[in-house]
Amino acid sequence: MKHFFWFSVVFILGCQTTPKSDPETNKKFNEFLDKKFDEMLQRNPEFAASLGLKYNYGQWTDRSIEHSRRELKIKKDVLDTLLQFDKSKLDDQSLLSLRLYEEDIKNAEEARKWEGYFYELNQMGGVVTDMPAFLVNVHVVDSLVDIENYIQRLRNFKYPMEQTIENFTGTKNVNIGYTEGDVQAGIEFIYHMREHLLDVGVATVFALTVYGLVLFMKAKIK
Repeated sequence: MKHFFWFSVVFILGCQTTPKSDPETNKKFNEFLDKKFDEMLQRNPEFAASLGLKYNYGQWTDRSIEHSRRELKIKKDVLDTLLQFDKSKLDDQSLLSLRLYEEDIKNAEEARKWEGYFYELNQMGGVVTDMPAFLVNVHVVDSLVDIENYIQRLRNFKYPMEQTIENFTGTKNVNIGYTEGDVQAGIEFIYHMREHLLDVGVATVFALTVYGLVLFMKAKIK
């Protein structure tokens, strides 16, 4: 009889329905999150390109410290809106998205404590290798427009490098083991590579122009 009683309790509890999520609330939650993610990709064209999206395809992502600060402010504003949704109406996937978004902001705030301490060059590379690698491996050329955007990125090569130099100039790395000479050497190396890459860029622009003309002629023949 005792076993039957506990079986009955477990059966009844198991049959009780948990509060169901509201489909309309989840739809609005995810549409808002998707919209904000899309806006973030518009502001970060290199990241968008790595996902196969050609947003602002001729531009480089802003590398300034101010850009990082703006992005964090935008994230916090987005979170404020997300927290206005009734959690009891969100499904597990939406709740997970919310927790991950909160964790991302916590990590970004923690990273701000070390703002200015990042050494822009290291044994694994830096802006002088990352940008050429991006053009080779990420910027896909499928059309004349893609070629035009590629050329635009080559012509604007100097701007992200100048931002990197500016970040380097204000670095606090001298407080954690690097000398003023290390920082100055890094800045001079970026200047040197910038001029070299600009020279390479001129030759690449010529080659892409010829390639563009070939594509144009093929399209005309068809």
